Amino acid sequence: MRPEVYLRVLRRGWWVIVLAALIGGLLGYASQAGKAKTYEASTRLAITSVPIDYFSDQLTANWTQALEPYIHNPNTVQSALDKGYLQPGDAAFAYNAVTRSNRDNRTVTIALTDQDPARAARVVGALAHMVVDKNKDDIAALDAEDKRISQSPQQNAVRTPRLLITSLDCAAQSGGLFSQAVLPNCPSPPIMPNGPRTKLTALAGLVLGGVFGLIVVMGAAALDDSLKGQDDVRHYLRLPVIATIPRRVSK
Repeated sequence: MRPEVYLRVLRRGWWVIVLAALIGGLLGYASQAGKAKTYEASTRLAITSVPIDYFSDQLTANWTQALEPYIHNPNTVQSALDKGYLQPGDAAFAYNAVTRSNRDNRTVTIALTDQDPARAARVVGALAHMVVDKNKDDIAALDAEDKRISQSPQQNAVRTPRLLITSLDCAAQSGGLFSQAVLPNCPSPPIMPNGPRTKLTALAGLVLGGVFGLIVVMGAAALDDSLKGQDDVRHYLRLPVIATIPRRVSK
């Protein structure tokens, strides 16, 4: 179709586009209006290596991703319950926690969205503490193994690379950012809800509805092969217009 034809189609069918946009916006708003507010609690853990070299850095990148299945392991949740990090009613929500690992900056984010902000923070903090405890146990085991090997007459002194969990959000100010200084009451419960996103969903429905209406209008025009006026006759039939019948007969 020619540009002037598109404009003519839009002038005739603008009300369809507006109606579809309004219906989409109302549906988007209605889908979110009745939902309860939700809150997201999150904390970030970074992984560093000692000493810092190429081998240790690659080990750190691999271990960053290996932490994700550990956090979601049922044994980890059960251990958090046994240690008192989690309350008995929190265990089911711990499995809803999501993790996001980043190999580039060697960080793992633990997050949970829940209707109870205190419970979300409590569960995230408990899972972070389990990662910290695992880090401490791994370092202690490596220290013991290095000591045993070094005491052997046939072996020289060794130093296996250590991976240190660094808390970016939950470390004591005076203690630095090491795992040993992680505070027991961190992260704090979120204050601002992250859902439901009523306005955003309504806006998305408005846009999608408008696009759907536009597709309907343009599709109907594309399927309509009738001639709409003198310009169409000249353009498609390449014939001169001799006479026209007016829409209204003037008296």
